[in-house]
Amino acid sequence: MPIRIQCIDETKFRSINSVICEFYVKLSEIPSEEWKECFKKAFLESFDSMKRKMRISDEYVIIECPEDELEKHQIPALEGYIETANKCFKETAEKPERTSSYDEERELTEKLRDINRRLFNP
Repeated sequence: MPIRIQCIDETKFRSINSVICEFYVKLSEIPSEEWKECFKKAFLESFDSMKRKMRISDEYVIIECPEDELEKHQIPALEGYIETANKCFKETAEKPERTSSYDEERELTEKLRDINRRLFNP
């Protein structure tokens, strides 16, 4: 099931300075490390003149921004990053994985054997 925003936690926020606060946006679940990588990639590859710092901690995305940007800009941007991360994660999960490192070693051994045949046994 794709990750989505559940709510902005009304009890968790912190002022960083007179303008910027940390807002805790609760996700529907704690994301896996693979999903976090997809999110990070989506965030870093986006161009947005109003992009603010965001980080994931447990089931929260913590956004550092002025309060007046949160609803109008940061939450919609976050929804886009989450959508992109969900797509990336789904694609990653659908890729066939190798069965084991043994298979990888066997494949490399075969490749090296072929190289040896071509180069040293003409």
